[in-house]
Amino acid sequence: MCACFSLHGTVTVVVALIVLSMCIFCNADIENYDNKEHVETIEDYICTQRFKGCRVNYKERSCIEEEFVGCENPFPYKTKRECLRDFRGHGNICEYRKPCRNNGTCSPITTANHVRTFKCECAATGYYGDRCENKCPKDLSAKEPKMLACLQI
Repeated sequence: MCACFSLHGTVTVVVALIVLSMCIFCNADIENYDNKEHVETIEDYICTQRFKGCRVNYKERSCIEEEFVGCENPFPYKTKRECLRDFRGHGNICEYRKPCRNNGTCSPITTANHVRTFKCECAATGYYGDRCENKCPKDLSAKEPKMLACLQI
């Protein structure tokens, strides 16, 4: 995941020093990110890829503290280039990550907090779920709740 911390501005110097001290022990190989933290410094930001971390706040280019703990980006980046491209606000999540499965249609969206993410449309695929990952049941008369994407009109 790509987490970005501004060394100037809204994040205090104390927080920046903690982040810098955490990064001293980081492995710089972003390709192998299994249980490690990886750091790339550009301009006045530190870009960190990890499984759990802070979402990028594109409006302020910093992370707010309450987002830091337990906040997840839905996909790790395969390369440092992808991480940095997203950090800089370039690229289309749907094109380079292809998050929707089973022929679901991906639409890139930006939340009110300026977080770039995606939405999968699963209609007419025979699947449902956030990423069209669940197969629709054949028996629509079953008592379990059905997703709207499973209904065929």
